[in-house]
Amino acid sequence: MNTKKDDETTNGFIDKFSYFWGPLELDFEEKLKRILSGLMVIFTAPVLLVFSVLHLVRANYPLGIFLLVAGLGLAVSMTFLRNFRSVTIFSRINIGFVGLLFLYLLAQSGPHGYMAHWLYVYPLVTFFMLGRNEGLYYNASFYLIALIFLLFQEYLSWTTPHVFEFKIRFLISLFLVGLLAYIFEYVRHKFQEGMKQNQLGLEEEKAKLADAIKEAERANQTKSAFLANMSHELRTPLNHIMGFTELVLDKNFGELNETQEEYLTDVYQSSQHLLSLINDILDLSKVEAGKLELIPSQVNLRILLENSLIMIKETAMKHGIKTSINTNGIPDTITADERKLKQIIYNLLSNAVKFTPDGGEIRLLSCLSNSKKIRDQIESIPTQLSAVDFEPHRDWVQISVQDSGIGFIPEDAERIFCAFEQADSSKSRSHQGTGLGLSLTKQFIKLHGGNIWAESEGEGKGSVFHMVIPK
Repeated sequence: MNTKKDDETTNGFIDKFSYFWGPLELDFEEKLKRILSGLMVIFTAPVLLVFSVLHLVRANYPLGIFLLVAGLGLAVSMTFLRNFRSVTIFSRINIGFVGLLFLYLLAQSGPHGYMAHWLYVYPLVTFFMLGRNEGLYYNASFYLIALIFLLFQEYLSWTTPHVFEFKIRFLISLFLVGLLAYIFEYVRHKFQEGMKQNQLGLEEEKAKLADAIKEAERANQTKSAFLANMSHELRTPLNHIMGFTELVLDKNFGELNETQEEYLTDVYQSSQHLLSLINDILDLSKVEAGKLELIPSQVNLRILLENSLIMIKETAMKHGIKTSINTNGIPDTITADERKLKQIIYNLLSNAVKFTPDGGEIRLLSCLSNSKKIRDQIESIPTQLSAVDFEPHRDWVQISVQDSGIGFIPEDAERIFCAFEQADSSKSRSHQGTGLGLSLTKQFIKLHGGNIWAESEGEGKGSVFHMVIPK
């Protein structure tokens, strides 16, 4: 349960302890090496100094002086080298002196080597501190010195010879410990090498991905900027086509026969549809290019909603679609961009008419809401929104368009707001459009600081589009 906390405590202890031995910023492994080097001094130097005093007291001056120099050497190395970033030199000195102490313990361990088990620590420490290659040299030298010492110790008067069984057991055990330590360090080295290669590969992939993202963003911004700047050039020729076609249809240049009027009507309606698509694409490009800005003003929301419903009422009546509106409880005026708010409501209502079959029903609902009410709504439907998307302690105006149309599957609740997407995106779909309306609507609502989401019980069961903007 407290593993994470324990790890943090351990790491904090390691950081403080390694900082004590050398106040430098180091990676985790260097910190451990620094701590181990310090511990070698703490436990080894006093032992060497105590043994040196004992030998000096017994008038064994050569060995006493040798141990005294070794102990003082450890202390001096710690004093002068503690601020080095790499402890490799420090480790070489310490390991050399520790090796001398272990050989001294071997010499003083008696016939059965009761203190010789300390020597098995030497290969483990050496390989960790110095690495695989240099550790091998140190261990081979240490093993060779121990072998020579055991073979010729009968000729050394200051030591008690070991029994033969101990010598064989000790040399085999020391060799096996060294071999295992070497294998462990070899595996660890290969693992670290592989991790470094993977890290380098990952960094290269991240760099390539970052470059690709920047390039894509640059291309997208260039495209958006181009389309936004081409607004006049794209609209002007189309307006001319529509204007002159309308003049001819109004019979300003003479009468038209039935076929001519039918064809020119098709040209005019197709031009209107094309202009609508161009306007949507240009507006979306302006949003992406950051060139579309809000022009806030005081808007009479109730009148705007009623007028928006009137705009689609004629089309709805032709298909026998019932419409209703409820504006109870909303403020008379809000601060918003009136033109864009009109387009938002019109897009939602025209979509509802387009996807509602004959004899259906469309309801336009509005009310005041808050973050808690919104959270309760979005928690019951599959959506990527969360309460974090809505500022707490703030009133929102919520507008909903409910229809009895084709609906959509819950998994499409997010997809339908993407550009060029529709609930029915198959090639055989019966509804015209590029799927830009909802995407553009969402962008306009986002500009107002609001959000939009949709819900449906499934295909053929209608849908409800909810939008909220700050009061």
